[in-house]
Formats: sequence, structure tokens, C-alpha cells
Amino acid sequence: MDKDNKLPEIEKPTYTSDFSSDPEWRSDASESDTPQPVPSSEEPSKNAAFTVKSDKGGKKRSRLKNAKWLFDRKESTIMRFIDRTVSSLYDKTKNGAVGHFFTSYAKTERALKTSATFSFFGAASEFFRKRRSLKVKEHTVIDDTTGEVVAVVRDPASRKRPLIKRVISAVDNSVIVNAVRRFMSTLFYLPMSTYGALLLSLGITTILVQAARVFLLSGDLGISSVVIGVIYTLISMLTIFSGDASLAKYVCDSKIGSFILVSVFGVSKKTVDLGRSVKKYRFWAFIVGVSLGLLSAAVNAQSIFIGAVIAIFALGIATNPESGVILTTFALPFTSLIKNGELYLCIAVLYTVLVWVIKLIFGKRRAAFGAIEGWMTLFALFVIVTGLVSADRAQASRHALKLISAMLGFFAASGLLSTRAWFRKEINAVLLSGYIVSVVTVYQWIAGSIGVSWSLSEMAALNITSVFSSGEALALYLITVFFFALTGITSHEKKGGKFFSFLLAVISLFGILIISNVYVWVVLVSAIVFYSLIRSKKNAASVFGLLVLLLLVVSLVSDILPSVFSGVTGESFVERFEVMRTAGQMSGQYLISGIGLGEGVFDNAYASLATSDGVHSSDGGSLLTELLIRMGFMGVVFVAFAMILSYRQAFSTLKISASDTYAQRWTIASICSLTAMLLVSLVFYVWSDTSVALMFWTVTGLISASRRIALFENTGTSHESGPTIELPISSFRRSKR
Repeated sequence: MDKDNKLPEIEKPTYTSDFSSDPEWRSDASESDTPQPVPSSEEPSKNAAFTVKSDKGGKKRSRLKNAKWLFDRKESTIMRFIDRTVSSLYDKTKNGAVGHFFTSYAKTERALKTSATFSFFGAASEFFRKRRSLKVKEHTVIDDTTGEVVAVVRDPASRKRPLIKRVISAVDNSVIVNAVRRFMSTLFYLPMSTYGALLLSLGITTILVQAARVFLLSGDLGISSVVIGVIYTLISMLTIFSGDASLAKYVCDSKIGSFILVSVFGVSKKTVDLGRSVKKYRFWAFIVGVSLGLLSAAVNAQSIFIGAVIAIFALGIATNPESGVILTTFALPFTSLIKNGELYLCIAVLYTVLVWVIKLIFGKRRAAFGAIEGWMTLFALFVIVTGLVSADRAQASRHALKLISAMLGFFAASGLLSTRAWFRKEINAVLLSGYIVSVVTVYQWIAGSIGVSWSLSEMAALNITSVFSSGEALALYLITVFFFALTGITSHEKKGGKFFSFLLAVISLFGILIISNVYVWVVLVSAIVFYSLIRSKKNAASVFGLLVLLLLVVSLVSDILPSVFSGVTGESFVERFEVMRTAGQMSGQYLISGIGLGEGVFDNAYASLATSDGVHSSDGGSLLTELLIRMGFMGVVFVAFAMILSYRQAFSTLKISASDTYAQRWTIASICSLTAMLLVSLVFYVWSDTSVALMFWTVTGLISASRRIALFENTGTSHESGPTIELPISSFRRSKR
């Protein structure tokens, strides 16, 4: 190359970091700006890389250079001020009493383990263990002739197993249990032709029964039953000629079947014996199909189908109770669409926990209880006592059952989802169901907006509830989904997962905005600020800068906002304040004892204090006042300490995970979702809807589960977790998962 046309030398720029690295918080090294080469002041030649092609482009670059003080993070006075403010806030919070308090959860567990209560139980267990020490029996051998002692013989010592273990072993090896196991195994390995015979007889019998109702009994034709019968018959045509291939082979080879078997129920394909063959039992399958078809004369065909589906899922949950948590989380938002949906949701949670407890007793699962699990157990007992001593015991027991069922979601999530595989399935269930709810929300808004000619005030007044019973419940759910989707953008390894999470975050955010609740919008902004503060200092500074710009814009259009918000808020805030005023008087009157969980007692007390006959409420208007009214001061203490322990768990997890780990990301998503729900609970009673209450405690349980995952992945710092309390019966016949 010609020396005259040589490119100019580029000076290497020097950069200084505004943020100090901190192993206890997120490192910002990966988020620092990439250094870009800067050309020297020497005039470049016509072949230089920095040649300005036109005067117009030069003026544009000149304008951008002059405005650099406004946009550049290092040269902008405003951004430098915000960066230093946020950095100072981080340092003071981390090194202050608040920071040490919220990152020392392990010390609490160690102190709890060495407390007098646990020392007493440990001493009692050691005492009884020594009492059960082996006793050696001796007997002497005497010579019959001389009468002398020939030898002293010691019988081999034998220890009797504890009664509970003998009972467990007897039940596990009983004839009934083994018969059920063989029956379930046979169903799984039956040929597809056998199921074809069952469906064929079931479909034809169902159609004939409906025809007999019309022509012989002059009854009404069940069109849905006929349609289901036709579907049974068509499917049987596809399966009856499938030969001797087993159901297990079709399930493992099918994508949908494999997804249900592996992704939902957690069954490993390695445990499936594809070469196994069993008897065909076609005759008995035909008889069972005819019996079920005749049953459709008295019971709806849809009910029979739903019952069969429920039985299949119940058997899957009995195999792996973790799948019960996954299925419950996925079905959670849709229970309000079903009659008695809250009851079915409570039954599903109770069944999942019951299977888990049975697995614990048989030693096929292990449970570790820390400080928060012990505190939640005491809170559950307190709820039971509150329901029993209430004046209206019938309704109080129903209310207590709903609360305890929701709280059991915490124990199920904390105990069963403490491995990365099951935790990932739980997150996928949240994202998938959240996508369906978000799409339905947007569809309802579009369908309702068409009829109001796209008027802003009328569109804002639309009552959008999607699949929930109220807009507040929908807002809480979408906020939770938004933070999990936001975290999924950086946590998914595949591009498809990242794109799906990004799309869900956009749709759920739009759904929150069209709910048209000003307080929910404020909560969302506050939770986003909290999310950015935890993620990194640079994100927090950027969000604060955006808020400053937003405040400037709002101040310029302040004359327009009142007319917009008047259509958004309406008279709902006036009614809400009236409810909260009356509830505040009730909480002050029943501060110590509370009035119990009965609904009738609440209605009478509310009517005696309300000043407006048109405004009535069935709850306290917020979580705080509801707890004070129903359970008194002790109820607030239980919930407050549970939330404090949850925050300490979360921030202790961030301290353990010094780098950007899987558990740390989802801990941030869970704690931000919980923060948003607590902020909304200041003006709404978020536990009035059982599905929302279950979501509240499930998210709290995910914080505990993610902490255990972090401890497992950071074995070098696992000593900070403190000792855990394990069920003594869980050591019996452990099995690996």
C-alpha cells in the first residue's frame, strides 16, 4: 500500500468504571459499554475509514456531538448525577443494618437449630434412642454329669423395627397395593387394539342410548352426548386396527404423548419397557365400553369423559406429586370459568399435598423444613383455631379451608420444586397459562372497543376480567406473569424461548394497561423500579432517568391528565375509600381478638358502622384491615413475619449466588411479583379469590425452592444455609429420583 494513503493511527481510549464490583450483588461488568475506537485529530485522507462523504452528514454528526451531553451516560450531567445517586443508595443499603438483616437468613436458621425448643426435642430423641439400645441375653451351658459350668453363650442381639416402619412395610407389600400396581402396569402396556374395542363399544352404545331416549322414552336428544359418541367411534377406527403395539410405545413415540408423559408427569422413558407384552383383554374392554355407554343414560357423556380425564391425571399425580403442582399452576386462572371451581382447586391442592405426605411416610421423598416452613406451620394452626372459635363455625370452617388450601401451595412449591428440572416445568406452566390469559384479555378489549367507536373514555371504562372474576385478580395475575416473562427473556437458552417470553411480556404489559386501574399502574411502575434496582446499578440508573423524563412530560400535559383519569377511575375510588374507612373502624374495634372467619358476623359488624347504605363490602377492603378484622393483631404478626422471612430468603439467595445464575434470576422475578402483590393488597383484599391466594403463596414457595437450588449449585457456600430439619420418617427406604 502506498505510504501516502496509509490509514491514520487510532489512539486507544481509556475508560474508567463508575461502578465498583461487589460479590454480594449482581456484577455489572458484563453490562458495561463496549469501548469504541476514536479517530485522531489528524485530517483523514480520501481513502481513510472516517471520510465524511457529504456536508449534510457532517452537519448531522456535528449536531449529535453537540447533544452528546444530553444522551451520553458519561458526559451527561443528569445521568452522572443519577448514576452516583443510585450507586450511593446501593452501598448504603448493602453495608447498612437493612442490608445485613435481609442477607442473613442462614444465621436465623442456625440460631433456630440451636434454640431451646430444638435442643429439647433433640435431647428427648437421644434419650429414647438410648432407651432402645440392644440388650444382650446370656445363658450358661452346664455339664449334666459333673454339674459344672461349661460355657457362657450370648444370643445374637435383635432389634425390633419401630411400629410405624413395620406398618409401612406391611402396607407396601400388601396384596391390595400389589394388585393395584399390576393393574396400572397392565393398563399402560395394553395393545392399542384393546383400547379401540373399548372406544368402539362405548361410542356405539352412547349413540344407541340417546336414540332410545328419543324414540322409546320420548325424551330430549343429548346432542353433546351424540357428538362425543361419534368421536369415540371415529377414534376407535384408528386404533382398533393398530395391531399389538402397546399404549406405552404410542405414547413414547408421539410428541403430544411424550410431552404429557415426560414434561408433565416427569416419567423417564428409560423406565418404559417397550418390548413388554401383556394379554389383550379385548372381551373385557368391550364389556367395560358397553357399561360406560349404558351409564350415559343417567349421567352426561361429558361428565363421564371429564371423570376419565381426572382419573388419568390423578394417577399421574400419584406417581409424581410434583406434577400436581405443575397442573394446578396451569389450571389456576381458569377455575373461575367452572362452577364450584374454587372447591375443585382446593381439592387438587389437598390431593397433591396428601400424595406428597404419603411419599414422605414411605421414604420416597424428602422434606427439609427451615425457619419459614416452621413459621408457616404455626400460621396454619392459628387459622384453624381462629375458624373453630368463630361464632359462625359453618362459614368460618369454609373460609379457613380456603386459606389453608392456598397456604399449602407454599409447602408444595417449596418442598417439591427444589430441583432445577421441576422448577423449569413450573415456570413453563406459568408462562403458557399466562399467554392464554393475556391473549383473552386483549381479545376482550378489542371486542368491547369496537362497539364504543374507539372513544378513549369509554374504552377505559370497559370492565375487562378475562378468565378471572374481577379486574383486580386479573391485574395481579398479569403482573406476576409479566415479571416471569421478563426474566424468561434472559433465562431461556433457545431463541424460540426468548422470543416467546418477549412476546408474552409485551402482551401482558398491554393487558395491564387496558385494565384501566391507576393504582395498578403505579404498582407496576414501582415493581419495575424494584426489579431494576435488584438486577443491576446501570439498569436502575436508566429506569430512574426514564422516570425523570416521564415526570417532565407529565408536567407538560398536566392539564390533559385529569380528563383522562376521570374516565379511568370513575366513582370506584370513592366507594373504595368508604369501604376502607368502615373497615378501619372495625379493625380498631376488634384489634385484639378479631371477629373470626364467619361471614355473617362480618356483615353485622359492617352494617353497624357503615354510613352509606349503597356501599357494602364482604371483606376489609385490603389485606391489612381484613387480617385485623378477622384474626386480630396476631394474624398481622404471622403474615408480616412470613413476608420478612421470604424477603430474607430472597436476598440471601442473591448473596449466595455471586454470578448471574438460574436460581438468582427466578428469585428476582418471584420477589418482584410478591412485592407487586403486597402493594396491591394495600387497597384490595387479594386473598378473596382462592386462585389469587394460591398464586400468592405459590410464588412465596418458589422463593424457598430457588434458594435450595442455589445452595445445591453453589456447594462452596452451602454452609451458609444453616441446618435444616428433616422428617425423621423420611430416612426409611430412600429412593433416588
